[in-house]
Amino acid sequence: MGSSDGTHYQAPEGTYKCVDWANPILNRSAAQHGSAGSAFSTPRGPALNEAPRMSAVSFRALNAPQPMSGGLDLCLTAQGLDANPREYCSAGEAFTQRSYAGIYKGCGSLSPRPTRPKTGVKSNNPLIVRVNIHKDLQKILSQRTEDVTVTFVSASKTLLWYINIGQGIQEPVGRVTFSQTPVCHDVNQFTCLQDRLDVLVGFAKGDMIWMDPIAMKYTRLNKDGTMLSAALRQIRWVPQSENLFLSAHADGSIMVLDRDRDDSLGMDQIPMQQSHWDSRATMLVSQDAPSKLGGGTLMSRQKETPRERLNPVSYWRVSTKAITDIAFSPDHVRVAVTSEDGLWRLIDADAQILLHSFASYFGGFTCVCWSPDGRLALTGGQDDLLTLWLPNEGYILARAQGHNSFVTGITFDPWYARHSEDLYRFVSVGEDRNLCFWDFSISNLSHPRLHGRSWSHSSHRRSIGSFRPMNPDVYVPASTRAQVSMLQSMMCAKVPGGMLSALRISPNMLLLLHCDGQLDLIARPTSPRYVQLDGEVDLGRTENNLKGPPKHLSHAFALSIPGMRKGTSNNLAYTVV
Repeated sequence: MGSSDGTHYQAPEGTYKCVDWANPILNRSAAQHGSAGSAFSTPRGPALNEAPRMSAVSFRALNAPQPMSGGLDLCLTAQGLDANPREYCSAGEAFTQRSYAGIYKGCGSLSPRPTRPKTGVKSNNPLIVRVNIHKDLQKILSQRTEDVTVTFVSASKTLLWYINIGQGIQEPVGRVTFSQTPVCHDVNQFTCLQDRLDVLVGFAKGDMIWMDPIAMKYTRLNKDGTMLSAALRQIRWVPQSENLFLSAHADGSIMVLDRDRDDSLGMDQIPMQQSHWDSRATMLVSQDAPSKLGGGTLMSRQKETPRERLNPVSYWRVSTKAITDIAFSPDHVRVAVTSEDGLWRLIDADAQILLHSFASYFGGFTCVCWSPDGRLALTGGQDDLLTLWLPNEGYILARAQGHNSFVTGITFDPWYARHSEDLYRFVSVGEDRNLCFWDFSISNLSHPRLHGRSWSHSSHRRSIGSFRPMNPDVYVPASTRAQVSMLQSMMCAKVPGGMLSALRISPNMLLLLHCDGQLDLIARPTSPRYVQLDGEVDLGRTENNLKGPPKHLSHAFALSIPGMRKGTSNNLAYTVV
């Protein structure tokens, strides 16, 4: 299970050490108050649905090589991954594999003259109270001699951003204080340049702003709940799109919005024939929703606006209760949506149809992410469990037990056993302040019979690349404990401080965010515990005498990689990261 003394976390592959911490909301840091664990703030919980959040975007150094083919997809950055920029696949690579006729039509290319936010952040605005931006921010990005990662953190009523936080938690280079508490935000990975960043920020009352922190301008959307008055829960840019994004709300609806369109009026008034609607089997879609309102007049501007210039692009009624999270798959088409109604849904975003709805063991789902290869989906829930799914096939794979309260943050670790077809590592945090590591191999799991259907590893491998689900049923009920493998954590350690709300992971570090705004920077072990098959060495770190897989992984690799002989490295090259 691992061990912890508050600053060191012992995992099978080595020791994770908290090397820095800071709380920008309370103006406390390791430099002022000593080592982590000696001066942590008093634990407290967030206000309802106002837990702090993190997002990030990476810039390659000016002289760096182009992104590799077949690397990590940029949409995974919104799911807690901070990879080196050269590890991401080239822009638009995933869009060459399929033609699109739905909302994705036209995605994958940038406009020669893109629109920008129009209102200065320092103008008289009841939503933005104060703005502090580093005067050399644009210079840092435009003249970078090394890779730069910009990390955004929302806590209390403040949005902050940091440069290369993995090298140490310095003062934020930007800070915007709002009159409302931001509940979600996202950065457009597709449009980021040295002179522009497209950031979406959502608020509990339904307001949204599209802002450029470099140009210090913004555009406000759904002002005072003009389109939809339900509280906002999550916001996500559509991958490889310059202007489309999704907003998820507390009434169980999702709007597909265009940043360049004006607000329509009264989405709550759209008739959608819900009398016999079964939310487990279908989703309600209203394409060109403004046309159903009977007019295009914008009362705030006192002018007539063509309906095709009004938001939303589309309106989805997905659940009867609040949406909690959204995650796009690496193929960009499938989107996972979690809800408090005890279901998470797999949706074809382009065709706007429900593929599957999966039931939880107990309670609602709180978060979701995808494995980097797109094979698996991982959810966290109010049942204190993490659950692994085979979304294409329409089955549950395993549950993971280790938390004692709601799971709040999850992500996969693609650097742990790189390029292995079956070995995975994922990391989770929860309201119980536990940091948990989980390792599993698909071929090493026991495979019970699922709902009367036999399941085999070979059949799974044949169906991995298929987009069409194998399970013909849309609704997938919860499996009993006897029907599902239960995973135990490799390490489960209590982190000092307040409840944990989010995490991010990179080749060198883990970044944890507490509900009171505290950030913990945890360095990963530097011993040879991470595997690559292509012989490349990440981040320039090398070590002589790499003689074989770690002992705690040798059994899993023997199962998942045929022909490997114990104690040899004939088939694998080991890389230190």
